[in-house]
Amino acid sequence: MTNNENELVEAVKKGLSDVCDKMTNNENEPKTTIALFKEFFSSTPIKERLANEKICYISLDEIERFHKRLYDILLEKPGDVFIAMSKAIKEINLENEDHDFNIRIKDVPITPLRDITSDRVGQLVSTVGIIKRITEPSFRLLNGVFECSACMRLHEVEQNNINNLIEPSLCMECGSRSFRLLLEESEYIDVQKLRIKGLNTSREIIISLEGGLISFDKYKINETALITGILKIDGKRQLIYCNNIETCFKKENILPDASFELDQDNNIGDRKSIGYKQWMNDILNRDDSTCVICGEKRAPHVHHIFSYKNHMGYRLDVENGVVLCRWHHHKYHDIYGKETANPVSLIEFLKEELL
Repeated sequence: MTNNENELVEAVKKGLSDVCDKMTNNENEPKTTIALFKEFFSSTPIKERLANEKICYISLDEIERFHKRLYDILLEKPGDVFIAMSKAIKEINLENEDHDFNIRIKDVPITPLRDITSDRVGQLVSTVGIIKRITEPSFRLLNGVFECSACMRLHEVEQNNINNLIEPSLCMECGSRSFRLLLEESEYIDVQKLRIKGLNTSREIIISLEGGLISFDKYKINETALITGILKIDGKRQLIYCNNIETCFKKENILPDASFELDQDNNIGDRKSIGYKQWMNDILNRDDSTCVICGEKRAPHVHHIFSYKNHMGYRLDVENGVVLCRWHHHKYHDIYGKETANPVSLIEFLKEELL
């Protein structure tokens, strides 16, 4: 070989060696979603909540602050993330190992129901609507236990299809294809459905509730509800598999004037109040959930033009709100602070960003 050829061979060998080193060195590999959630759930505040509460509410902002990647995949692939969360909780050492955990996600950016389209299928969505119909709680098969008709061997089959019974395809013991479902040995889950109508639209959607979310008396017709869950397709219709639901107040109370009245006993415009969430939803509807700077629609934030802290009377005024994307909202407050927000600094910020 010529010198150039030898140099080329050596370079290739070195490149392969580097690749092998990276493949065998676990420290260089990115952490799995389960590993990241194990760290998240092991943090002191979260671990205390898991140890003491049957239902653990986790803010989307908490997850974003911990790790941006978890935030992104939770919005895009929530089904996979919820599975990873369950596995992570089972693997970490908690004070009560037999505790049954229900993780509820809150503070997800609200999307008007009319704007939830087919491109959001499989994603985590949050919307507000009026409850128009409530079914009586019932149950569905979660894991079926089947007995082989020939050799009586038992087979457990997870029931992923809510409309059709999934049987074993073949007995692993004798090869038989004949089975009977053992009803008393099988596992079930409580289910319930709501139908909600979006605000300022005629569109309606089915909300599927399971487990701890079902209730015989919690939900009421014409009550406003904030729904967070996974958008899915059942046949030709869309529905939301609910992860978290907050019931609010009757339809006539969602008028702007009533929002102030409802909050008088609490702080006006308290961020946890339904009036505040309705204010956000009204502005998202008005601005089509679109950042006024870059046109981004994903994860919209509602920004107070006059600061929330120093202008209590403007907290729920729809004219005091504008939609910014999460990035521009954080950037504005990083530059100008949170307590001194005002129209002058906002106009200055818009000019800088639009140039």
